[in-house]
Amino acid sequence: MKLRHNKRLNTDWEKPGGFSQPVSRAERYEGKVMADRHEKREITIFKAFAKVSSLQIIIDSIKKNTPPKPDIQCEVKGLGFLSFELIEIIDRNPGHYD
Repeated sequence: MKLRHNKRLNTDWEKPGGFSQPVSRAERYEGKVMADRHEKREITIFKAFAKVSSLQIIIDSIKKNTPPKPDIQCEVKGLGFLSFELIEIIDRNPGHYD
């Protein structure tokens, strides 16, 4: 996707979903920083899973994929390369288990 820069507003214009909207350089930078944090968090969580899983995951083979591929790809002894999609389950009513 090619961006057009608006010097007066110090923004770039993107066309997600066919609609133009301004995206400031700060917002793009913040998005990149958040994506990097998200990526590191997913790798950390998956490595923790790999250590306690009964799967023989080769830790050094764990890598982050780019969308639309599943989040994580790694090598499992005896099974070859597998991909994993990570999800987060959030309980919106944590007190209802009385």
